[in-house]
Amino acid sequence: MKNYLLLLIPVLFIFATACEEEIDVEKEKAAIMAVIEEETDAYCADDIERWAATYVHDSTLLIQSAWNNGFDMTMGWKNYYAGAESFFLGQTIENDEIKTPVIMKVYDESAWVLFNNKSPNNEFLATCFLEKNEGNWKMTYRNLIYPTSYYQPNQFLITAINYAKSMGKSVNEIAAFTGDQFKTGWNNNFGLNGFVNGVRNNWSSIVKNDNMKVLEQDDEHVVLQFENFLTDLKNNGPFYNVSYVEYLTFLDGVYQKIADHLGYSYTQESIPNGVKITITKK
Repeated sequence: MKNYLLLLIPVLFIFATACEEEIDVEKEKAAIMAVIEEETDAYCADDIERWAATYVHDSTLLIQSAWNNGFDMTMGWKNYYAGAESFFLGQTIENDEIKTPVIMKVYDESAWVLFNNKSPNNEFLATCFLEKNEGNWKMTYRNLIYPTSYYQPNQFLITAINYAKSMGKSVNEIAAFTGDQFKTGWNNNFGLNGFVNGVRNNWSSIVKNDNMKVLEQDDEHVVLQFENFLTDLKNNGPFYNVSYVEYLTFLDGVYQKIADHLGYSYTQESIPNGVKITITKK
């Protein structure tokens, strides 16, 4: 009898497992997006309690955001809720946001989603982790990245150029001064490719990766092209008394100083859809 029971236990376990209801992934995805939509709807309705009901209320809640000129992080529900009143405007507003899921992963009691959030005046990428709380999905982590802010002219740089101009300095003079400050921080031990990669990394903060192209490359020179560069400044500027041409002139002057310090030549050419850069060994 004992042996019979021992054989029966695995069979019962397999039977019980087979009887468990499988996750309806599409249903859960819809429920997750409904919670995310509800968070925005509640905010637009100026209903803080509805809004609060979309989050996990414990110390592990983490809210992060990042943009070109800064970042923010809040840990724990008490801290987040304590500052929530400043988010609410005391009046209802129209919800004009469109949320488009990019990736969603659903498990038994947890899930995560990456979605694009677009409105007429803003756009960000959001990553959310959610947990099942008494059968309902709740957000326990949210990270917002504002990619469009990285492809805008740096406001601190623009105001610095504007200030220098107000002191009677030319853009070329400002660029030469800035380049002299920066050039010693570049390491020539990485060679031509190191300098080129440094330039590309810097430009990636204002040009999307799919708008960066290598037109030519060998051991002696590299030709780069950056498309759709600062189109807002180009089409709607000047901003704070700084034009698109002046911004380019500043960058050209800075990189010429750095290149010369490292033993390279740097030329920058404005093209109809952006900028072409040539870096050559001297």
